[in-house]
Amino acid sequence: MMTGTVNINGEPLLRLFLRGTGSILHEVEAVLDTGFNGFLCLEQSLIDSLLLTYERQERTMLANGIIEECAVYSGVVVWDNQERTILIQSAEGGALIGTALLDGYELCIEVQVGGHVRIQQLPTPTP
Repeated sequence: MMTGTVNINGEPLLRLFLRGTGSILHEVEAVLDTGFNGFLCLEQSLIDSLLLTYERQERTMLANGIIEECAVYSGVVVWDNQERTILIQSAEGGALIGTALLDGYELCIEVQVGGHVRIQQLPTPTP
């Protein structure tokens, strides 16, 4: 299980660790954004410092309805105590965790300042 808290702005936060070059792990505080269907979004300056691998450009619709081109990189995140290689989009405004990273997990948020955020893996369905 992973845990976080709700900040003063009502945003659910979770601390992530991203692997940079070599074996260095970088801690990042990210907002859980259920309106974002990608894996993770980071600012370009952080992507550059982690030396992530560029994959492609893609068109993305922002919350305000504007469509923008954004760079997509591959990177490694520690998720539920396991390293996962994921796609990371570049955008300004801080780190965002999207629903692709939450796939297969249950998200519980106590929506109040200081509230608990819990993310727990769902049981594997039996056929």
